[in-house]
Amino acid sequence: QGGRGDVVGAATLEGETDHAGILVTLRDTSYATVTGPTGSYAFKGVPVGQYAVDASFPGFETAAASDQSVKADEVTEVPRLELASNPGSLAGVVRLEGAADHAGTVVTVVGTGLTAQTNESGEFAIAEVPAGLHSATATHAGYEAASSPVVVVEPGGSIELDPLTLALSRGAISGTVELEGKSDHGGVV
Repeated sequence: QGGRGDVVGAATLEGETDHAGILVTLRDTSYATVTGPTGSYAFKGVPVGQYAVDASFPGFETAAASDQSVKADEVTEVPRLELASNPGSLAGVVRLEGAADHAGTVVTVVGTGLTAQTNESGEFAIAEVPAGLHSATATHAGYEAASSPVVVVEPGGSIELDPLTLALSRGAISGTVELEGKSDHGGVV
């Protein structure tokens, strides 16, 4: 039985306001498109039949609607597909130079506002890290800050960062020494 119909719908990203760029496909076909800012999409001239609609976007779970029936000269409206956020996590160890207790170092995932504090062993874990490229910085009063290399956090993945060691902050003292009542101040050490 011949004929063609249209498939329309919307796909959205959990927690986001811009839904552009979500890849929407009709499973096991060559039909593919990307959503606009509102998440809307459309397939025109789809052969009559049963289809599954898949929506995917990096850092989010894939969403699907199966058993979508396309009928000749009709518009099939697919229920809204919401892609759930799929964050990962970062963990690691930060040591303090010359210290036995490594607690209290603040570790921050750069650009996210996500932080954690190290325990006595210097261990930390940060959950809900968005998928993507990230680095972490470690700061502790009296020590030089340090940063991890950039790592890729996969959707739902866990990354163990290489250990960091924070060096003691070292300062310098400078100034002038004068001998009271003397005009020659040479020889002062």
